Order: sequence, then C-alpha cells, then structure tokens
Amino acid sequence: MGKARSPTLGSRAWCRRFAVFASVALIGACGSDDATQQAAPRDLVRPTRGDAAPEPAPRPQQARYYDAYLAEILDGDAPRASEAYRQVMDLADSREATLAARAALRLAQLETLQGNRREAVELVARAVALGGQDPDVVEQADALQDELGAVQATGTDVRGPPLGTELTGVSDEAKAKFGKAEKLSRGYYQDSTRPRIEDPQAGARARQRAAELAERAYGAVIDLGEPAAAVAAEFRIGSLYHDLAVSLVSEQPPELERRALGRLRRQQNSRAARYYRTARAAYRRSLAFGQDDSSDRWRREAQKGLESVEVLLRGSD
Repeated sequence: MGKARSPTLGSRAWCRRFAVFASVALIGACGSDDATQQAAPRDLVRPTRGDAAPEPAPRPQQARYYDAYLAEILDGDAPRASEAYRQVMDLADSREATLAARAALRLAQLETLQGNRREAVELVARAVALGGQDPDVVEQADALQDELGAVQATGTDVRGPPLGTELTGVSDEAKAKFGKAEKLSRGYYQDSTRPRIEDPQAGARARQRAAELAERAYGAVIDLGEPAAAVAAEFRIGSLYHDLAVSLVSEQPPELERRALGRLRRQQNSRAARYYRTARAAYRRSLAFGQDDSSDRWRREAQKGLESVEVLLRGSD
C-alpha cells in the first residue's frame, strides 16, 4: 500500500560512491607529489601495458554534480547548488541520463523547499523522463511526488505572464476575448480535485474538460487574425496541455498497491504523451508568428515551454 521508504534523494550505494570519490579528490587536492610518493608502499606494482587500465576520471557533469551536492549539503548554498544541478540536467548527454535525472530530483526538492510547487512537479516528471529505467530514480520520484501531493496548489502558479494579463498592441475585441479565455483558464488552474483510489482519473477528466473550454475560448482569439493576440493565445493553449500532461504523470493515489500503481502510470504516460504533443504543436504555432515587440515575452515563454516538452516527451513516447 503506502511506501515505507522516506523521500530521500540519494541511495546508499550512490552515497558510498560519492564518499569514495570525495575522499580521493580531497587526497589528490591536499597532498603534494612528494608526500604521495612517501605514503605509497615501496613494492607498489605500477601498471604495465598488459595490466587493466586505471578507472577514468569523473566526467565533467559528474564533477559538477558532486560540486552541487557539496554546495547543498555542506555549505547550505541553495542558489549555487540549484544552478549546478540545472547545468547537469541540461548538459548531460545520453550516457549520463540517470545522473541528469538525479540532478532533476535534487533540484525539485530545493524548489519544493522554496514553495515552487509547479516547478518541482515538472522537475520530477523530467527526472522520470530522463531516468525512468532506473528503479532507484523511480522510487525516489514516487516519494517526492507523495510529498508534493500534500502541498496544495495556489491556483496562480502558471507559466508565463500571470493570468489576467492584458494584451497590448491588439484590438479591444481581442482584449475582451482574451480576458474571457483567461477567466476560463483560471478555472482550470484552480481545480483542486486530487487523485483518489476510488477513481484515480477523476481529477484528470475534470482538468481535461476545463482545458478544452479554455482552449475554445483562446481559439476565438486566434480566429481574429491578429498576430500579437494569437501568439499569446497559442502559448496559453500550449501551457494548458503541458500542465495537464505533467499532472497526469506526477499525481497518483498514494494508497494504490505498487503493481496497480505501475499499470496506472503506464496508462497515464500514454495519455500524457498525447497532451505533450498537443502542447508542442501550440508552442510551435505561437513561435511561427512574426516577431513583434508587444508579443516578445509570450514568444520567450513559448520557446521555454517547447524546450521543456521536448525533454518530457523522451520518457512518454
């Protein structure tokens, strides 16, 4: 039923590997060449051509992860740790997917502590997308999702400009129609239906209905043919389905037995992939309009959303 493991983000094996690396790094940093030679056994056999090669030095992103971990745990420097974890997450290559997933989880925990629930939820989804084949990553993500599930969303934490932002450089009709769509969008974000064991997908269905209502209202804005208004409306449509997909993969009833939870997660991942694709198409349409000073900030947010969705789709397709 419930999970016995506490929502810690590092396995014991990982911590042991970190401790070994840290001790080696400290010895290498603190000891001189002479001291190292004196401390080494006299009968030390040096490797020859036929001997096994020494272990390679940590890859750059591994070293950056350790630096972030030290900044977080030893120095208590959350901003520096967050920046380093984000670099690991963004720069790690395909061979370092699990490392990037671990960085996303640690960053999600830092965002949770700062009250940034939406950002934390997306980071957990990103961790699963990057490292979902690693059982430890999945277990840690589940634990953090349970923790986030107890935090009530404020209903105002949205992507891009706050809901109710008035458009500039557009007609009064476009402003009015966009304002109506924003009110419907607010209804989507204020929905507080939580997944429950009796009907795990009830909340998803309610959000989908709310998203479709808002989408139609934003569609009326797009139909006016005013580029500055269409950029913003397409971005909002993209963000609605982006957030709907993230909620599907991040919110499951904690009471479910593990096997049932696995089945539900597979179903939700399939639905989430469709929503991610819908979001991606809307973000791309937003970016396809010509650049305009009045819509620049909407385009920047659409670009950020598109980049995020591309990563999240890796674990949902």
